[in-house]
Amino acid sequence: MSVLAMMSAAAAAALMLIAAAWDLAMREIPNRAAAGIALAALPTLLGQPLASALAVAAVAAVLFGLGIVAFRFALVGGGDVKLLGAVGLWVQPDHLGLFLAVHALVTLLLVTVMLLRAGLQAKNGGWSAARLRNESLPFGVPIAAGGLAALMAGAGLLAQGVS
Repeated sequence: MSVLAMMSAAAAAALMLIAAAWDLAMREIPNRAAAGIALAALPTLLGQPLASALAVAAVAAVLFGLGIVAFRFALVGGGDVKLLGAVGLWVQPDHLGLFLAVHALVTLLLVTVMLLRAGLQAKNGGWSAARLRNESLPFGVPIAAGGLAALMAGAGLLAQGVS
């Protein structure tokens, strides 16, 4: 991996962490974070063979398309869709399963924490089932976690199976 590609990956990783933290705190994802993640992918994509770059672009397009469908049914916000497409530019096709698995596990963890918090607050009279239904899930957190895992796997920083 070239120095420019490493710097781009580090910038993208930092922006993924910022997007996740911002979404956790504010329940919105800054457009600049998603745009920065996408722009940071350009040196890496341009340094790959055309077929590899097109395969990554296809993964990003599929993730973005799935995000649009989820947005259409009010399951996620627009920032989540943009972040999903931008992070998708860092997901190599052979790391898509890793991205999805980490995304699913972190989503499950977030839902569990939200339910436990709601249960504790209900005991104190401060939470209701109706309020829990209106609570949004910060999907930027699992998107960023999956993206970081895929980015690290692409950089050879995660073990790929058992020898």
